[in-house]
Amino acid sequence: MQSLPRPDNRLYLGKGGSGKTTLALAHAWAFPRAIICDPNGEDAHAEGGQVTDHPGELVELIAAPGPWRVTWRFPRMGFADGFAWVNRAAEAAGDCALVWDEADLFLRHGMTPEAFRLWQTGRHRRLHIFACSRRPATMPRDLRANLARLCVFRMQEPRDLEAVAEFTDDLAIEDAVRGLPIPKPGEAPWAVDWTEAGWKVKRSLFR
Repeated sequence: MQSLPRPDNRLYLGKGGSGKTTLALAHAWAFPRAIICDPNGEDAHAEGGQVTDHPGELVELIAAPGPWRVTWRFPRMGFADGFAWVNRAAEAAGDCALVWDEADLFLRHGMTPEAFRLWQTGRHRRLHIFACSRRPATMPRDLRANLARLCVFRMQEPRDLEAVAEFTDDLAIEDAVRGLPIPKPGEAPWAVDWTEAGWKVKRSLFR
């Protein structure tokens, strides 16, 4: 009997432009199959893949055999329905990376039923769920469960730093994030890379 994979739920945190989404996408593109939730319609999210805002087309694209990269955009259905739909579609497809960009738009009032189910049981479908947020303080505490990795870019807001410490149960990480070096123009940003084994300060992009 084949054993279940370990949970691979990741949070990428940092203010706008800090580098969190760039790192999340780089990690997602390492998988043969990936779905990117793109509420802002950003060009970088669509690079090298198919883009759709049509529910039926999304299902068709991720039902295709072999590798694929799909960017899901929301205008046709709206945020709430579009987020629910892409999560149900990812659960049905299985065996892929799913990136929730700007997750605070969808989760600031708590986990939706579809998001909660994927976060808790997505490994049964071999799903890797990566959530990006500017404001950790607004993210639901349910994300602490099954959290395998946390990548935190520079931030200063005290409530957000406290939230990072709560996610990791490590108060020292607040000082590490607060003290991240400010990159010079053209340099890659720094981040704290946390797993259950500990954390290190690294320059992005890192595997």
